[in-house]
Amino acid sequence: MLIFVLFISLFIDLFLILFVFRFWLRSKSSSNDFKLNRGLQILDGKMEILEDLSERTGKEYEQLTELLEKKSIQISKKIQEAKLYVQKIEEAIAKSYKVVKIFREKIPHKELAEKEKALNYIKAAKKAYAGEDVEKISKELNLPLVEVELIHKFNKASLNFKEEDLAPWVRRELGKDSALSQKTP
Repeated sequence: MLIFVLFISLFIDLFLILFVFRFWLRSKSSSNDFKLNRGLQILDGKMEILEDLSERTGKEYEQLTELLEKKSIQISKKIQEAKLYVQKIEEAIAKSYKVVKIFREKIPHKELAEKEKALNYIKAAKKAYAGEDVEKISKELNLPLVEVELIHKFNKASLNFKEEDLAPWVRRELGKDSALSQKTP
């Protein structure tokens, strides 16, 4: 019987050792499970954050794409408007060239220069008759001093021409100058 008691006591001891070992393993695995669960929760939270970021990034991408499309349409409209303006400007330049060509053909430049010079001589004569200084007349009309002195000498006392005998274009030009000189104080 002693063997039987010894055997039972040994069996109970083994059972207790196994029970304690198993409890110890469970307590150890439950702490591992807790750490594992906590890690999984953190990882799940981070996954949710990444999904939210992905959604926001997708929405922002769509908004930016839409904005870029609108801006590109606006820019293309502005480019079209600019092309129309350039075309109108080119047409105006072409018309201006035609007018200049016609003007050059009908009124030669040399003739215009001669008319300007003749007008200046007539103005110098009128200023000399009005009693203005020779140097002042020379500077105002951009005529050589020698020529102005000669004009002054002949027209100081009286004009050597009658205004009604002048060409119509000269009278018109003199009328413009006298209107301007009358308006300015």
